[in-house]
Amino acid sequence: MLGRHYGLPTRIVDWSWSPLVALYFAAQEDKNTPGIDGCIWALEPGRMNLQMMGDRRFLAADEPRVLDIAEIAFESSMDAFHAKTSVFVDKTFAVGTREIDPRVLVQQGAFTIHADGADLADLDYVYPRDPPPAPPWRRVFRVPSASKSWLLEVLGAVGIRKSSLFPDLGALAEDIKLRPMLSGP
Repeated sequence: MLGRHYGLPTRIVDWSWSPLVALYFAAQEDKNTPGIDGCIWALEPGRMNLQMMGDRRFLAADEPRVLDIAEIAFESSMDAFHAKTSVFVDKTFAVGTREIDPRVLVQQGAFTIHADGADLADLDYVYPRDPPPAPPWRRVFRVPSASKSWLLEVLGAVGIRKSSLFPDLGALAEDIKLRPMLSGP
């Protein structure tokens, strides 16, 4: 899970318990596609896990289901890869995390691990034990492109900025360079 937090492609998507941290990331301008709206996905992990595995609890990173999905990525045989993946088609699990890294701690990180390329937005809601119309376990909120720079200013004013979410000297130096210079006496 730590590899994903540092940008390594994995079957893991990192999330934050903090809506402000999520807004910071949604308000970042993508250099490859500038001017595109951002979004914040909110999910209720217990309800998602109830649909995916019939159990509301968060999984630990070392539980068999999580390890089985993680091992699929390292399968060298395509036949074995497809056999293992078929067991978990359209499955995603919410996984609790240990704060073993400063980034995970300050970003209030949590993770989902995905068995395949299924998009959570495309999955139908199933209510194994909750009678409909139970509330959905996912929602999306649009962050208009025109509001991104203003949102980042407001977030910075309340302490949500790169150097607070990436607690290292490189991020601190970037933040200092972007701040307006104070005029002297």
